[in-house]
Amino acid sequence: MSLSIDDPVLEGVLVALAVSSGVLLLLSAVALPGFISRLPADYFTHPERNRWLSTLPPHWAVPLLIVKNGLGLILAGAGLLMLVLP
Repeated sequence: MSLSIDDPVLEGVLVALAVSSGVLLLLSAVALPGFISRLPADYFTHPERNRWLSTLPPHWAVPLLIVKNGLGLILAGAGLLMLVLP
């Protein structure tokens, strides 16, 4: 079974995806300022922030730090690829 762009079912699915994407975009744009305004003023500079990695022994902390940063690199790379690839 091959789908073509003229298929009414596919067209309905694409319209539903476009509408839901637009609705989620609007909801995010409305909700984000509210979430940001509820953050404490010192959220990113708070000296007593929970640093869970520093409480672990080094034989656990170093591998976890490598995994955490590797996952971050993979996600950042995937985001960059999604920007430029079709």
